[in-house]
Amino acid sequence: MKKCIIILVLSLVLAISLGWNAIAQMLKEGTIAGTTTYAGTHKIIPIDKERLVVIYENTGVSVADSGDGPFHRVASHNVGIIYFEKG
Repeated sequence: MKKCIIILVLSLVLAISLGWNAIAQMLKEGTIAGTTTYAGTHKIIPIDKERLVVIYENTGVSVADSGDGPFHRVASHNVGIIYFEKG
C-alpha cells in the first residue's frame, strides 16, 4: 500500500512539473492560415412564434496551408444545442 501511494505521489509531481514546462513552451498567440470543412445534420424545433431550438451534430477536418503545424489534418466532431429568441 505504501509503495502504491509513493508511486502515485511521484507520478503526480512528475505530471505537474512536465505540464508546466509544456505550457511555458507553447505559443501564446499567432495566426494559422488554412481551411476547415464541416458536414453534418441539424434539426430546428420551433417552441412558439418568437423562440426556437436548433440541435446540431457535425464532423469536420482542418488543413493548414503550410502543410504542418498543430492544426494540420485535425478532425473534429461537434454536438450542440442553440436557443434562439426574437429580439
